[in-house]
Amino acid sequence: MIAGEQGMQLLDNDGVKSFVFFAPVPRTQWSLGIVLPVKEVYADLHRINLILFLIVGLGLIVLSLINVRIIRQLTMPLKRFATSAREIAHGDFHARLPAIRSEDEMKELHDAFSYMQSELTNYIADLQRTSSVKERMESELRIARDIQMSMIPKIFPPFPASKEIDLYAVINPAKEVGGDLYDFFMKDGILYFAVGDVSGHGVPASLLMAVTLTLFRSIAMRAESLAATMNAINATIAENNESNMFVTLFIGALDLKTGLLACCNAGHNPPVVIRPDGSCAWLEIAPNLPVGVIKQFSYKEQSLALPDAGALMLYTDGVTEAENAEKQLYGKERLLRVIQKNFNHTPCNMIETLLSDINDYVKDNEPSDDITLLAIQYRGSTEPVITKSSTLLISNKIEELTKLTSFIKQAVEQMNLPREWFMKLNLAL
Repeated sequence: MIAGEQGMQLLDNDGVKSFVFFAPVPRTQWSLGIVLPVKEVYADLHRINLILFLIVGLGLIVLSLINVRIIRQLTMPLKRFATSAREIAHGDFHARLPAIRSEDEMKELHDAFSYMQSELTNYIADLQRTSSVKERMESELRIARDIQMSMIPKIFPPFPASKEIDLYAVINPAKEVGGDLYDFFMKDGILYFAVGDVSGHGVPASLLMAVTLTLFRSIAMRAESLAATMNAINATIAENNESNMFVTLFIGALDLKTGLLACCNAGHNPPVVIRPDGSCAWLEIAPNLPVGVIKQFSYKEQSLALPDAGALMLYTDGVTEAENAEKQLYGKERLLRVIQKNFNHTPCNMIETLLSDINDYVKDNEPSDDITLLAIQYRGSTEPVITKSSTLLISNKIEELTKLTSFIKQAVEQMNLPREWFMKLNLAL
C-alpha cells in the first residue's frame, strides 16, 4: 500500500481469516484498504449452497420414493410369477398365475407361463402312460427271461452218477431276452448236446430259440441219427419262416463208453478240441447251411474219437465278436490262447476264466451280442472199451463209415498197434 500498489491478500487479522482489498487513491498519497472476514464474503454463498443441498436432497428422496413405487408395481407380477413357478416346480401344474391387464412384456410372460402349464400337464400325462406301458413291458420281459432261462439246464454237475464226463455251460444275454441256446441230456449212455445262435435279438429271437430247444430235445430222442435230427429241425423251422430268421446250430452225441463223438453242424462256429497234452485246435466241420434257410437242405454228420481226458469247448459268436471301446473284436486267436493256457482246468473254471477275460477286454463297453459257452470234458470210460470182442452197430448208409473209421482208430491206439495197421484195417473193413 505504501508503494502505491493495488491488489488483494488473505491474512490473519487478530485470529480472523480476512481478505484485504487495497488500492491507491488518485491524486493523493493515500491508499485505501478494506478488510472483510472470509465468513462474511462467503456467507450468502454458503446459504445458497445449503438451500440447494436441501432442495436436491428432498428431490432425490421424492424421486426415490416414486421410483420404488414404480419398480414395485412393475416387479410385483414377476414376484407372483416366481411364486407360481415354484409351485409348478413342485408339481402343481394348475397353480394360479397373476392377472395381467396390460398389453406389454408382462402379458407375453403370462401367456408363456400359461402355455408351459398346459404343455407340462400334457407331457406328464403322456409320461405316466408311457412309464406304465414301459413298466408292464419290462415286467413281461423279465417273465419271458425267467421262462427262457428255465428251459435250459442250470444244475451242475448235471449227471453226478456219470463219472466219464464233466460239463458246464452259461448264457449271458445282451438284452433282457436273447437268442442263444444250449441244451444237453443223457439217453442210453450217450450224451446229446446242442449250442445255437438265433439271428437277431429280442423277443422274436427268444421265441425261435424256445422253438429250437423244444425241437432238438423232442426229435433227438427218437431220431436215428444226428443228420436226421438236423433235417427235421430245419424242415420244421423253414416251413413257416415268414420272418426269414435262421439259427446256427451245432449238435452232438458223445458215447460215454467208447468216446466216439458224432456231430452235425448247421453254420455254427467250429468248436475247440482240447487234447490231454494241452494242444488245442478247431474242429474241422462240414460247411452246412444254418437251420431255417432252405427246407430241403440235406445235412451231413461227422464222427471223431474224443481221447480220454480230452475236452470240447463250444461257443457262440458273441464270444469272438465281443467289442472293446475301440470297436476291436475279441477274436478267435485270443479265445484259443486263453483255452490253451487253462487246458487243465475243469469246465466250470475254464468258462469262468473265459468270462473274466472277456469282461476285462470289453470293460464298460455295452455287450453287442449274447454270450454262450458249453464245455464238455471226457474223462474216459470206466469200462474197458476194446476187449477180445468188441461190437459197433452202424446203419446201412455211406456216412456211417466215419463212425467205423473212428472206431478202428480208437481200437488201434488202445491196443498199441502200429499206425499202418489202422490204414490197412480201415481199407479192408
